[in-house]
Amino acid sequence: DNLNLPLWGDGSVDALVLINTVLQGFNEIFAFDFFLRWYASGNFKLGYLTKPIVILDVVVVLIPLSLQRLFPFLTVWNSPGLQNLLLLRILRLRRVLTDSNTFSRFEMALGLPPAAVRPFQLQLARVLLSIFTLLSVSAGLIYTTEHVQNP
Repeated sequence: DNLNLPLWGDGSVDALVLINTVLQGFNEIFAFDFFLRWYASGNFKLGYLTKPIVILDVVVVLIPLSLQRLFPFLTVWNSPGLQNLLLLRILRLRRVLTDSNTFSRFEMALGLPPAAVRPFQLQLARVLLSIFTLLSVSAGLIYTTEHVQNP
């Protein structure tokens, strides 16, 4: 029942193990980013933890990482609650939608030509991100609820 992916030479790796390892790596990168931002805000000042975007980071980055560290048997595959927490990572993109200057730099980082960001573009990006977030999280919750009865 395991899906093995052929790698270089004679070796192969279990696909679920590879995906879980990659997800764990992303968790650690996000946590490192969180702690760097916290340090950059003023040497780990507790006031930083009261901002809404930071509370979101704690919920979607630090809680899943600490749960997986404390309970190594918890993976994305056997913990529907962890799956739904990880789906909320998409909300971290709200960080680049704070103002038109940040959004403009994000567009240039994506390779788009530097142009003045119009207010409607920023509003459209916020609306599309909100819709995508609602759809992905609700789909994850529906799947979590119904996947036992409808495999």
